[in-house]
Order: sequence, then structure tokens, then C-alpha cells
Amino acid sequence: MTSLEVQKTPQEKQQLYLETVNQFFGQVKEWLPESVETVQIENALLEDKTGEYEVPLLSIIKKGVLTPDSVIANLLPQGISFLTGEDLIEIKGAWDEEELAYIRQKNLIQTVRHGKECLMDEGFEKEGWYWILINQDQIRPITKELFFEIIRKVSNQPMESI
Repeated sequence: MTSLEVQKTPQEKQQLYLETVNQFFGQVKEWLPESVETVQIENALLEDKTGEYEVPLLSIIKKGVLTPDSVIANLLPQGISFLTGEDLIEIKGAWDEEELAYIRQKNLIQTVRHGKECLMDEGFEKEGWYWILINQDQIRPITKELFFEIIRKVSNQPMESI
């Protein structure tokens, strides 16, 4: 931390987390085709390193279909990572789940990949949401196209066919 940075209180960290989550949910709603809609649940209880607080959950569902299998994917805020301090959201579908992290700055935490030490956030470009590709040892910045790829992966349903 530089001398100009001010340590945030747990409540300020929670508020910042909620702002990034709500901003991402807004972006997702803009990206989605008209064949789907979202349902937001406001008061899910979450506990992370900052304490306990309420977060929104977002479900992406087939428009006009009110059956259990109408859910394409759920976006589930996971709080602030204890290890890295990054904001986390899990995208969960019937087939799989993936994790996104909001990365504000390059993380200097080292990890070992293929027998060599390297930065944990290899692939960081700028502040924003990233898909954490654990099996490929990389992160990728979220775009509309990449988000649709994640949805296809977790739900086994391409957005174009919904």
C-alpha cells in the first residue's frame, strides 16, 4: 500500500463489492437476447472476510417459461476473496460452474505453474471482471462473447439457440 492509499473499513469494502456486482448485473442484462430475461433476488445473506451482509443474486431464465428447467444460469456473488482481496461471482448452470473475479490491480501473489513461479493474475490487462480459467492457468477479461461462452459451458445451451 502506498502512502496515498487509505485503508477501507469492512463496510466500505462491502459497499464497493456490491457496486461492482450490481454494475456487472446491469451489463449482463444489456447483453442478453430478447429470448431470455433475468430475475433478481435481493436479500441473500453472504459472509466473507469483511463480515456478514446481503447481496443480490441474478438468474437468467428463458422468457415466458415458468418451469424448473427454465433457469439457464445463476450468477451468485461469493464475496471478497480472503487470499487475493478480489471480488468474486460464481456462474452456475445445470452442467458446470465457473468463477469470475473483479481485479482492480495486478496482483503480486506468486503461484507455481508447470514447475515455474509466476504471477497468479497472469493475463491481467486493466481493472475489470475476469474469467478465472483454473485448468488453463490464466484469466481472461469478460466481454459479451466470452460471457456467452461461459453461459454455454455451464448450461450446455448456446445463447443463440435459446
